Amino acid sequence: MLSYTKMNAQQNMAIRQELSAQQQVIVVIAALTATGNIDSLKKQFNAGLTVNQINELLIQQAYRQKLLLSYP
Repeated sequence: MLSYTKMNAQQNMAIRQELSAQQQVIVVIAALTATGNIDSLKKQFNAGLTVNQINELLIQQAYRQKLLLSYP
């Protein structure tokens, strides 16, 4: 059973501050990829990750999406 927690703005900021700048970029790239926002995604490619890190992120995300789509 899936569950979720509703977070307020203060809780969201506390969690955001716990992430490094690099981790925050990873979250943004993953979200933009999932929503298909290509224009904003291109802007994130110069936000501090190496080409290899971005490639790894995109490969892992594509793999996970494929697993979710194939789950009955």
